[in-house]
Amino acid sequence: TRAEIRPISGHRGGGSADLSTTSGTFLIPPSSSVLPLSLPITVDGEVLTLVYDDSTVDAVDAARQFCTQRFLGPHCVSSVAFRLVDEGASLLEQPLDEQLYGLANHFYQNSRPNVALALVLAALEGTRSDREYDIDEYVDGTLSSDPSPSPPGRHQYIVQLLSLVAACHHATDNFAEASRYYSALRRLLPGDPEILVNYAVCSFGSGEYQQAKVLFDEAQELHEAAKGRDGGSKSAAISQARLYLERAVLQREARTLGGESVSSYVTKCLELLEGGGGGGVDAQMASSALLVLGKEMLDEKDYESAVTNLEKALLYEPHNVETISTLGHARVGDGYSYEIPPFPSRLDAAADQAPPIKFVTFASDTTRCEFRRLVASAKYHGVELNVLGAGIETRAWKNGLKLKLLRGFAEAQPEGDFLVVVDGYDVVIGGREEEFWDRYLRVVGGAAHSRSQGVPDPVVFQADHTFYCPLNNQTASSEVAWRYPPSPTKYKFLSSGGIMGSAKALANLIEVVVKEYANHEWEMKSDQSLFIRYLVDSHHSKQEPVHPLYVDHYMQLFGGNGGNYMKDFAVEEGRLIHTKTAGRPVSLHTPGRKKYQREMMCICPEYRR
Repeated sequence: TRAEIRPISGHRGGGSADLSTTSGTFLIPPSSSVLPLSLPITVDGEVLTLVYDDSTVDAVDAARQFCTQRFLGPHCVSSVAFRLVDEGASLLEQPLDEQLYGLANHFYQNSRPNVALALVLAALEGTRSDREYDIDEYVDGTLSSDPSPSPPGRHQYIVQLLSLVAACHHATDNFAEASRYYSALRRLLPGDPEILVNYAVCSFGSGEYQQAKVLFDEAQELHEAAKGRDGGSKSAAISQARLYLERAVLQREARTLGGESVSSYVTKCLELLEGGGGGGVDAQMASSALLVLGKEMLDEKDYESAVTNLEKALLYEPHNVETISTLGHARVGDGYSYEIPPFPSRLDAAADQAPPIKFVTFASDTTRCEFRRLVASAKYHGVELNVLGAGIETRAWKNGLKLKLLRGFAEAQPEGDFLVVVDGYDVVIGGREEEFWDRYLRVVGGAAHSRSQGVPDPVVFQADHTFYCPLNNQTASSEVAWRYPPSPTKYKFLSSGGIMGSAKALANLIEVVVKEYANHEWEMKSDQSLFIRYLVDSHHSKQEPVHPLYVDHYMQLFGGNGGNYMKDFAVEEGRLIHTKTAGRPVSLHTPGRKKYQREMMCICPEYRR
């Protein structure tokens, strides 16, 4: 249920002695002479009233309490909080832009950078009305220091705004825009190595490798100079340790960056952390550093050292699922086999004849260039896309809605039709319809013989070497990671970026996973986590699964890079080839950071331009 927030002018009213819901009114008890703001909120036709006193509870907490009382769910909290800030601005002494900044900072700290960015940009717009402070002058470099005369603290506040904008762009991998703001902050706050490190990371993400190296070197010089002045503090040690960690991470991704080895950077990072004391951020950073080192040892096939470092990382963060999944790879070592099993020489007629196949994707905004890239690739190979969710407001989009739309579409298809389901913004099609059917048969192998015997068709999912299964908490995710079944290749983990199966089988599978793992609710952070849990539980069950589920471990049908494109794939005459398995997948899914997605344009020369 979504709440409709209707703005009204605030009016003065009374409070209540306790936090309760009475006669449709949610009351925040005031603790000062400041009179509360009354806000009507319509939920399913019922008008509720939230009475808010800014002196006792901030807008986010008030909104959260209100939504919890009314079982509205977390998606309503930001709407209610924003309306409280907006409506309360005329009654409260704090300027609206400063309230928006406070609200934005809250959402950023709680891992909601997209919401935070919208709010802080609104706060920036609010400052443009101040004639003494033109934000564009700060960003484009006209102002390089605190202007004079100036209201006390106003310059510092605007720098804080710009810092938050840069951080939000950085967190959403909008590296070019983040670099623009970090460049401004570099001028406004000279001598701050943290800004230089962030600027370097974003420059690297934008492909500006040489600039990244220059910025890293400049930050290192600042750290060394500071150490010479004051002997080094704990905070300075942690800051410098982060610099070494970031250099190690980027060195793994681009060996041409120059500088020292990954192992050398990680060693220096750990030495600084040990010298700066343990606990808190130190432990988290140490875990990350050991994970990077473990991956490096894994690439070098020093499996014993990889296991040692990854096990140490788990001592710092026992429930880090990336470390758990990487440790699984390290323990297998050279035990993986990438030779694709023989294709059955004979298939019955029912299995050999291709059924009608429909291609399905999802996009709330069909004007995005990422979506147009998918459409171009499909058109090149003669594939027609069925787009679900077009026109739905982006803020309302949830992965549960994706499953709901897909189930409805699948249920409406004729008996025997098959579906190929791909993500909308990070996938390209790389083959014709008949090639998808050929690859599907190669993945399911002998299971295709059962189609004419009334046995449910297997549903095939893309594989990835990285594990992504977000649940309510990290402990729950780590338990699933430990129980995940073994795989013949390192591409062991299920990804929902590519799915193929009969419409009937897919509709039934969705019904089962939503019932079993989401309690019939369609609000969920990740649809992929439901399928992973079904796969894991089916593996540990003594009974055959009712709905067979296959993972394309040899990447014959779906290609997924997971950040390993340059290591695992090659392109010959515009067609994708997996270098380890010799599989020839007919789609490519590039989830995660945007710098991986540029590899898509290699798959089809026709639309490289």
